[in-house]
Amino acid sequence: MNLSLGELEALCRKAARGAGFDWGVAEEAGRAARQLSASGLRGAELLLARLDDRDGTSAAPLSPRALDGEWRGGDGPLCPILAGAALADAASEIDLSRGVLLHDVLAPLLLLPFAGLAARHVERPVTVAWADIAVSHDGSVLRASGDHRSAFERRVDRVRCRACTEADATRHPPMARTTRATLDPLDLSRLEAYAQRTCAPATEDSRRRGAGGGGGSEIDSG
Repeated sequence: MNLSLGELEALCRKAARGAGFDWGVAEEAGRAARQLSASGLRGAELLLARLDDRDGTSAAPLSPRALDGEWRGGDGPLCPILAGAALADAASEIDLSRGVLLHDVLAPLLLLPFAGLAARHVERPVTVAWADIAVSHDGSVLRASGDHRSAFERRVDRVRCRACTEADATRHPPMARTTRATLDPLDLSRLEAYAQRTCAPATEDSRRRGAGGGGGSEIDSG
């Protein structure tokens, strides 16, 4: 199934909300999936892997316990959306020149869009690396070394995020950009199933107002 990036972002946002993220974090998840997809990476599939792995788990156990040199989840693996948002928010306060080490991370490529936000704060590219894969983000351009396009790790033991020099970042070519995303039909239906959870069941009153339609109404963010 071929989607525009806007369609993909909207679907991923609703799917993240359906899996238990609050609306603000769900919006971050949708944007992250879109940005990865715009660089030819499997943004929606990575998000789906994250949602499947910890469906319905509250934020606290999956967030960093402390923002020091080494980040760990409260009880289990780190969520890349929650850890990424923390990285972006704290970028000006932590020493990204020395870097931070994230332990036990789900779908680590989802950290990349947040590395871009951190890069804008520190005015230097930020690299996300594990094993033989390293991808830098300067706030607008992603550059990669290693076999990043086949990287679909659902869970990685150790991921390092650090600020690098412009010279280090530009040693690698920029990743190609695209305006559309292709999803496997099964993955599309699974994302739609998560998204459907954001809709309240239809009531008799909503059916009357909808001229007999059977659809529910979207649950608000409260």
